[in-house]
Amino acid sequence: MPNLEATFWGVRGSVPSPITTAEILKKVKAGRSLDSKDPDFEKRLERIARTYGGNTSCVEVVVGAQRLVFDLGTGARSLGVACMQEMFKKKGLVITFLLSHVHWDHIQGLPFFAPLYINKATGIKNK
Repeated sequence: MPNLEATFWGVRGSVPSPITTAEILKKVKAGRSLDSKDPDFEKRLERIARTYGGNTSCVEVVVGAQRLVFDLGTGARSLGVACMQEMFKKKGLVITFLLSHVHWDHIQGLPFFAPLYINKATGIKNK
């Protein structure tokens, strides 16, 4: 059975809502036992600062060599940024996009999916 990996680039409902600075500070203050000399400091800080749910629906599933993307909410922007290096290295991307429905929160990331704007004249062929 091929390896399966899923990445949730966005899971929020109708309105994207990234975390605010105040919310991050609140989380950091809640972890007051942080000591920068602690060998696990970065892991602990990352766990406190980790957030989720700010972007609207976009889920990437990779099964073997096949990449499926379910919905193109605002999470598609981060997905596109993550794909750029791979796209230039491999001279293209093959992605299957599946839309659950065409409400705005499921398509609003499309104009911000950077790989769409790479011209074939660069030698890159996206499918």
